[in-house]
Amino acid sequence: MRKLGYEASRNVIALMFERVQQSARLMCGLPDYDVYVAHVKSRHPGQAIPSYEAFFRERMEARYGRGMSRCC
Repeated sequence: MRKLGYEASRNVIALMFERVQQSARLMCGLPDYDVYVAHVKSRHPGQAIPSYEAFFRERMEARYGRGMSRCC
């Protein structure tokens, strides 16, 4: 097994931390705006990118709906 240098190991740890952080946000239901922006820029270049506030509001409405929808 090859040993990594100091910088390489720091990069691996930083990447692992970033992935854990992203996973935790997704588990809690918090959307990742930066990933969304990168996706829109690469896959839908002509589409307008909403502000963070508009994006967050739309994601929360998609997850929780608009207001109370329960009968009880």
